[in-house]
Amino acid sequence: MRAVETPFFIRMATPSDVQTCHEIDVAAWGADSAASVEMLLARIERWPLGNFVSIDRATGAIIGSVWSVATDLKSIVSWWEASGEGTYANICNPGGDVQYGVNVSVRPDLAGQGLGEALVTRAVESGWLAGRRWALLGSRIPHLHEWHDLLSVDDYVQLTIDDHDRACFQDPDTNVWRIGPLKQDLRASAAGGRIDPRAWPESAIAPIRPRVFDGELGFFLGVVAGGRRCRIFRPLPDYFPDPDSCNYGVLIGWENHDHPDYGTSKP
Repeated sequence: MRAVETPFFIRMATPSDVQTCHEIDVAAWGADSAASVEMLLARIERWPLGNFVSIDRATGAIIGSVWSVATDLKSIVSWWEASGEGTYANICNPGGDVQYGVNVSVRPDLAGQGLGEALVTRAVESGWLAGRRWALLGSRIPHLHEWHDLLSVDDYVQLTIDDHDRACFQDPDTNVWRIGPLKQDLRASAAGGRIDPRAWPESAIAPIRPRVFDGELGFFLGVVAGGRRCRIFRPLPDYFPDPDSCNYGVLIGWENHDHPDYGTSKP
C-alpha cells in the first residue's frame, strides 16, 4: 500500500534556515520569547543532528521547526540551564542518555494540521536512532493562571475532560478515576475554598475519550513516538518566565522501550 503523501516534509535545519525560523518563532511565541538568529545558529553549530524544519511541498517555504540536543540525564530545573542558555552551550554530549527538546514552533496560520506533532515525533525518533533512553522536554501549561488559586499544580496537570464535559481526575498514586462537576461549574464547586479532586466520586470505568484539561500540555501528551505516548513526570517550578503558566513547566517525555535500562527509573 502506498503511503499517503503529506503536504509537507521534514529535513534537518541548516544555517540558511534560521532567519525564517526566527520569524516563525516571533509569530508563534512573541518577540520576547522567540529565539534570536544568533541563538539558532549557535544550536546548529554545536549540535546539528537534532534540529529539523518542515517544508511546504507546494511552495518550498519553511513552515515550522523543532530544536533538540543530545545531553546527559540530570535534574532539570530551568529551561535556561537545560538548554545551555538557549544555545546548547556546555550541555552537548553525543553519547548522552537524553534527547532534550528546546522548542517547537509552527506558523500560527497552519496550527492544527499535524505539523507540530510530526516535528516533535521526528526529534524523538532521532534520539531513538542514536540509542538514547529518554526524550524529554518542559511543556507550558498556559491556562494554569486561571486555576492556580483553586488547584495545586500537581492536581491540575492530571485533570482531563470527558465527552460530557465533566472534569475527571485519575489519581497517579492509585490509578483510580474520579469524576467531578462540569467544567463550567468547576469554579463554583470550590465554594470559596480549594478543589480536591480526590474527594470526587470514584468511577468504576475510565471516562470516554478524555481530553487533557490544559490544551498545550494535551498536545504533547497526545504525541505517539515509537508506539508510546508521552507521559508526565513532574511539574517544574520557575522553569521559565511565563505568567500564564505561573512560571511553571511540566517535565514530560518518552522512554525508549528498546533501551536496556527501560523501566528501571524515572528522570
